[in-house]
Amino acid sequence: MHLQVSLTFDLSASSSLADLEEAIVTQGHESMCQALQQAIKEWEQHQRRCPTCGRDEVRVEGTVGRTLLLVFGRIRLALRRYRCQHCLHRWCPARRLLRDLRGQQVSPGLREAAVLAGSSWPYRHAAQLMERLCGAHISAEEVRQLTMQQGNQQAHAQQQHAEEVVASAPKEEKGEAGVAGIDGGWTHSCEQAGGMEGKVAVLACNKQVQEPKAQPDPSQLTWYELAKRSAKGKRLGPPHKRARWMQRRYVATFAPSHALGSLAEAAAREVGLDEESSVVVADGAQWIKQEAQRHFARATHILDWFHLWRVVRKAIRETQREQQHPETWLTQERTQIKDWLWHGEVDPAIKRLQSWQEKGEGKALEAALTYLEHQRDWIGSYEAWRQAGYPVGSGVIERAVSLVINRRMKRGGMRWKRTNATALVALRTTFLNTDWPREPSHRAFV
Repeated sequence: MHLQVSLTFDLSASSSLADLEEAIVTQGHESMCQALQQAIKEWEQHQRRCPTCGRDEVRVEGTVGRTLLLVFGRIRLALRRYRCQHCLHRWCPARRLLRDLRGQQVSPGLREAAVLAGSSWPYRHAAQLMERLCGAHISAEEVRQLTMQQGNQQAHAQQQHAEEVVASAPKEEKGEAGVAGIDGGWTHSCEQAGGMEGKVAVLACNKQVQEPKAQPDPSQLTWYELAKRSAKGKRLGPPHKRARWMQRRYVATFAPSHALGSLAEAAAREVGLDEESSVVVADGAQWIKQEAQRHFARATHILDWFHLWRVVRKAIRETQREQQHPETWLTQERTQIKDWLWHGEVDPAIKRLQSWQEKGEGKALEAALTYLEHQRDWIGSYEAWRQAGYPVGSGVIERAVSLVINRRMKRGGMRWKRTNATALVALRTTFLNTDWPREPSHRAFV
């Protein structure tokens, strides 16, 4: 079957490059629609043999109208109906060609593009961008319905697969050391006034230390170059080596926390994470500690240093302000307590805070004491963890929450149902997990 479609259009001699591009794109969409119509007609010509008796003495008895929405536009088809002259059987062969649509108008290619666009941008913007970029005629409501339909199927499949993996026996072979980050991200809800929390986990392994760029010699720079580098925040000290996790896997849900625990354990097994040599980094929320103890009991549990120090630092500042201590006292106490906590010495820090509480109470001071008591089992020697190569901050999971939830779901005026939010994050994690093996310069992360 050979087809040939010509591209003919008129242009003015004074047309600009933008006019040329617009004309070619518009005419190209029309030519692609014509090509598909001709291809379907040629396909029908090769299906003239009767499916009942096998003879090819047939005649055309009218047509059946059908509208299709494609990636490159909308077309109206006139599908031929044939009648066999021998057995009088009547059939429409093109229906077999279009049976994958199941009576719908949207083609598989447009459905895939709509789901990808709907999981990346607001539905109205997704529909407008698809029409602008490729000529697809699809409404925002159709984008939403297709996205939710595919998302619900994906979420159900992910949860079912995770439960099967968790129920199976773990592999005995040794895995890789890595990090499991668990956190939650809040978004507005149309079902509850205070919003709802989405739960996200990222499993990272294959750590590689990147060689830093060579720093110029300060003695060889002019005063102008030094001032310029200082204004841009560039350091002149020794180069700092940075580590990067080259393999990651994201999971997320708005279902109860035990659902995320199963997803996280299944993802850890799939990436080959060794539990005993890995760490779990989190901010110390109660549901995170429960799931970490249930699914990553043999891993090292680390309380995020920045969450810990932020709470304690606020209490120190409040005490200095309420009890009217000088700035030298603030600097001395902050340095001492920070050194204790950095080396895992929680008891001296608690005693120092309790001694301040005897002289006067404060909300931040009381919150810090409660926080240290509840998070004692997740606080250790951050210096030792850092020397061992473990991360002591939750930057990797904060980035995951931003990619999975914040970029798509926390925009002005957005309100979500829990089932729809679960469907959407299932699509976004699927896209991120598929997108991650690409080269860093080719990753989208929309």
